[in-house]
Amino acid sequence: CYQTQQWCSDADNNIQQQLSQCLHLLTPLGQHSEALQGAEQLLQSAQIQIEEAGFLLRDASEGLGNADELPAVEARLAQFHQLARKHRVAADALLAQQQHLSDELAALDTADQQLETLNAAAQQQQAAYFEHAKALTAVRQRAAKQLTQAIQSELAVLGMQHCEFQCALHTDATRTSALGLERLEFLVSTNPGQPPQALQKVASGGELSRISLAIQVITATASTIPTLVFDEVDVGIGGATAEVVGRLLHNLGQRAQVISVTHQPQVAAQADQHFLVAKYLHQARSHTEVNCLSQAGRLDELSRMLGGVDITDATRQHAQDMLDRAASATLADAV
Repeated sequence: CYQTQQWCSDADNNIQQQLSQCLHLLTPLGQHSEALQGAEQLLQSAQIQIEEAGFLLRDASEGLGNADELPAVEARLAQFHQLARKHRVAADALLAQQQHLSDELAALDTADQQLETLNAAAQQQQAAYFEHAKALTAVRQRAAKQLTQAIQSELAVLGMQHCEFQCALHTDATRTSALGLERLEFLVSTNPGQPPQALQKVASGGELSRISLAIQVITATASTIPTLVFDEVDVGIGGATAEVVGRLLHNLGQRAQVISVTHQPQVAAQADQHFLVAKYLHQARSHTEVNCLSQAGRLDELSRMLGGVDITDATRQHAQDMLDRAASATLADAV
């Protein structure tokens, strides 16, 4: 604003002075040409307007302050922009940034007091945690004894009378965890006279499957697992015990989907659906084929499992009796 006002009227060789010089040169010539007379009139009008604009600019400049203060104002603005770059904010956000830094400084001044408050709250919460954790420990200890006895009884039914099973709770009174003070571990001894050790270290594949079956049977009412897979859970057993395993698997299948790989006809007969898995050679390459068996196919496969390669009428009748007995047991359970 100030610079424009200078150009219009106050500076050396300003616009008004240049217009005056133009009119001085043009006036004598205007009487000889109408076009020059029109140009002269426009220049006179422009001179008047420039003069009025100079007055308005002078008034505006006085309202904005003394022109001598302009360098100081510009320096102040430059300082604002420098601060904005330093704090990585926009210039119009400097006041908010100042307030934020003031709040942080005030928080630092009271940090010791806040730390004491937080420590007191943390100790209070820790005391409450251990109180609830110890109550949970007592409940778990009772539940562990009950679970151990129930699984031990189920293992005897599954032909593992000499297996010793324990639900061991390892408690650390100084441990804080969302799961409480305990770490649960299943211990087992499959041979009399041997101390119980970690389940995954001493149990064979078949033993592990039967122990898993016993655990699943006992905890089935509280389990949310949708599908259970047992791989040859009947290894090392046969006869009546195998039939018991089959019934347990069938009962477990009422609460979840149960998939069992078996070579025992007593177990297979308890299933609702059979799939035959077979390997064969084709063009010197081994292939695996899975077929869903029909009712007749179930009878044939059970007969083969009972009698081997040569299937007789007796083995077919035995297989049919097993299927009928399994169906009768299922119907009785449903009733």
